[in-house]
Amino acid sequence: MNNSLAYSRKDDIKEVKHQNWGSEMENLLGVWCNTNSNTGHIAKVKISYENDHYYMHAYGAGVKENELIDWGKTKCDVFSSDINTKVVAGLLAECDFGFMETKMAALIKYGVLVIQTYNTFKDDSDRSNYFLREFFNQ
Repeated sequence: MNNSLAYSRKDDIKEVKHQNWGSEMENLLGVWCNTNSNTGHIAKVKISYENDHYYMHAYGAGVKENELIDWGKTKCDVFSSDINTKVVAGLLAECDFGFMETKMAALIKYGVLVIQTYNTFKDDSDRSNYFLREFFNQ
């Protein structure tokens, strides 16, 4: 790998100078519920902005009906849709449950929050690591 590159593709070239993240993040803030009420994965998330940081608080679907498993609130990394804007287009968060680690990538598309999870088991249980994509509305 060449570590002396200034960019790795045309889209990495910054054309406009920006100072701060844009306030357009407001459309991501709030409580989002899974569009699939029978999900076995994430049932609900809350996205918030506190003390200059974005957070995602996820709740997994429990075994019993309407049971939620609190994943806790985790700080998010924020991303724009390209190098020349500071409008927040997506989030990346991680949860470590000890037996498993889940990385969550979220973006809003046509008013729907799309969350992809990358789930890695760490407990030698021989379960397959898996990827999942789910859809949420407010």
